[in-house]
Amino acid sequence: MSDRIRRELFRQGIEINCPVTDVEIACWFQRFHVGAQMKPKDVCYTLTQEVGCAHAYQLSSVDVRREIASVGLQGHWGSDQVYFAQRSVEFLAEQIHQDHLKIEDGYQGQGIGTILARNSYRLARQLGLKRLGVTAVDTGSYVWARAGFLPDVASWQNVWERFWTAFKRSTASHGSSGTKSTTGWFQITQRDCGSLQT
Repeated sequence: MSDRIRRELFRQGIEINCPVTDVEIACWFQRFHVGAQMKPKDVCYTLTQEVGCAHAYQLSSVDVRREIASVGLQGHWGSDQVYFAQRSVEFLAEQIHQDHLKIEDGYQGQGIGTILARNSYRLARQLGLKRLGVTAVDTGSYVWARAGFLPDVASWQNVWERFWTAFKRSTASHGSSGTKSTTGWFQITQRDCGSLQT
């Protein structure tokens, strides 16, 4: 396949929001070769299939040195945005990281997040990756935990250390009598969770 045709296939059906040279394109096609070469649009389609709305896809970055490719996914009904998600395929870490997910209030509770997570899992398996990663802040921690994503040992240690530091700080500034809510004193971040067993 000529370089010109490869460039055209690479850019087909997706908005490119990062510098892309022939080096990034060659790296992409080398890493995303599963039976047939997957274009960025194919990866995005795999991540959004079965979500019942129209989609727009963005290629956010291709980092050849770190072997990470990131895509943005938008779902919409007419002019209403349904969701925005960001996913990174991290080949050296052998994972798909679910960087960001925002489902608009009117569309929550319809299983969209579950479908998107399941599609990330399917793509990870298809690419031979071993894990899904997730970063959750505030109430997102609860949502991801309900979906079965629990912090690994290092993350639990980090959560415990931050909780204990916040607790000591709060008792020092508020006195030790009574109980105080810890909301807003620390953020729980979960990363590299949910190993994929084959």
